[in-house]
Amino acid sequence: MNMADFGFESAADSWNIDGEVRDAVAVWLRWLAQWDINQVRTRKTVCKRCTGSPLLLAAGIADSVPHHVVHALVMRIHKIIDKRVDLEVAARLPLLHAELTGAAEWGAATGFDPRAGLDPEFDGDVVDPEPHAADAPFLFTLEELAAEPVTAQPALPLPPLTPAEKNQLREELRISDEIAAAVGHAACFALQQHRGEIVAALDKYVEPQIAEMLAQLAQQLDYPDFR
Repeated sequence: MNMADFGFESAADSWNIDGEVRDAVAVWLRWLAQWDINQVRTRKTVCKRCTGSPLLLAAGIADSVPHHVVHALVMRIHKIIDKRVDLEVAARLPLLHAELTGAAEWGAATGFDPRAGLDPEFDGDVVDPEPHAADAPFLFTLEELAAEPVTAQPALPLPPLTPAEKNQLREELRISDEIAAAVGHAACFALQQHRGEIVAALDKYVEPQIAEMLAQLAQQLDYPDFR
């Protein structure tokens, strides 16, 4: 079976997400104009979404650009990709869609999630600031609240699949991977159309702040006197 069997013309089916990518870039550019390097908190872990993402190459973003700036754009584009894949799965892959929605409905209740509903530039970032003083910690943190156990009813078992349904589900999973790859490629091509304005905005709003910070650090260094 191939994508045509599930209603797709070809693996290069027209995804028509140029408008959504254009709008996302426009929102990111407005956000970038207000970006302040002094308000950025250091990330303690590697971001799996941004590291090695082909979206960065498509947008013409260099490795030296601060992660917070990169993350804000990458997550906006990923939301477009994820939304389109979800729509295609719901419309054309019925068994996979039923399994995904069924697992969510039948599963046990989840607890407090401090990251739910965050804007793209904060999605995946550290949710708790550092205390102002090491000897004066917070009474509680959002991470601690999220880690508290939740009392819930045990998850109900999902109805078993027949051998034919299992085979169909494997095919639909494979097709969903192809959909995700195709939509990702379309997003990269759409981003390339905005590379010029993205690079120009980075040069205007980000690079001067980096240069100023480096200059301030250089002034604070205590160089030895070799005279």
